[in-house]
Amino acid sequence: MSVGFRFLAYQLNGKLAVSAGIGSIWLSKPLCCLWRLGGVKTLAAPFLSLRRLISSEPAIALTNFQGENMRKAICLLACVVGVFVGGTVYGATQLPSDPSKGTWITTMLPRDINHDGKVDAYYDTSLNVTWLDAAPSSISMTWADSNAWAKQDRFGISGWRLPTLVDTGEPGCPRSAYSGTDCGYNVLTASSELAHLFFITLGNKSSYTPKGTFQTPHGMENFGAFKSLAGPAEVYWSGLEYGPDSSMAWFFAVNNGSQFATLKHIGHHTAIAVIDGDVAAVPEAGTGVLMLAGLSAIGFVRRLNRRRYLGRDEFC
Repeated sequence: MSVGFRFLAYQLNGKLAVSAGIGSIWLSKPLCCLWRLGGVKTLAAPFLSLRRLISSEPAIALTNFQGENMRKAICLLACVVGVFVGGTVYGATQLPSDPSKGTWITTMLPRDINHDGKVDAYYDTSLNVTWLDAAPSSISMTWADSNAWAKQDRFGISGWRLPTLVDTGEPGCPRSAYSGTDCGYNVLTASSELAHLFFITLGNKSSYTPKGTFQTPHGMENFGAFKSLAGPAEVYWSGLEYGPDSSMAWFFAVNNGSQFATLKHIGHHTAIAVIDGDVAAVPEAGTGVLMLAGLSAIGFVRRLNRRRYLGRDEFC
């Protein structure tokens, strides 16, 4: 999701100013540079406060400048463009995450297990499991290789595994099943962790409706906040063997929303790891980052007020 930046060029106390807005909030002095029109002094303009921009002086266009003022105007415009492009690129690099699809906004809680400031996993409040947000190095793994990868100890925690499901015991695995079973399309989400993640948590659809009608869009249209699901992998192994034939195991295909069984030695599937319970029921690292930013801002304002008190309200 991208961040909405807005900019305004205006005249403030005889100075050329540009303010930037994020959402409905304006940064109350120039984001980049601030110059006195026709003057000699160049002032650096740090963030002074966050408030809505209130100014009765008319906005001015960045035109009709000559010489030094033209250079300053070009630099100012470059600063503005840089911030705008940065915000646009940031938004473009985000995963397809639609808050209107599924329950992930409220049911998937980020967990920074090793406290390095990065999300390592998501606690699923609906299933009471924690999903690891890290993909294996290969998307072509046998069932045995996937099991070995999933069961590794991580962050000093053991008990990781492949997602599982409940085999209802119905004979065979009919490819024509479109709903209400453990096999086929639109399978029972209450008995399959991968199906619940795909259909309920992320709000995705299979390639067929419960009545057997082909539908678009389908597949992994919404990734939520998962980085590990954004790769080219299409099929994920389950940790459950196929009852009627121990040489086979269950899998879930995110490209078409189907759940079937196949031979364990097939090497074209991949894995996602999960563990029971909430492995890191602690405040997320993002909270600490915000607190640090707030304390830094308070310290800056205090230093600024001290400069003003001493009559040195100029930064260059």
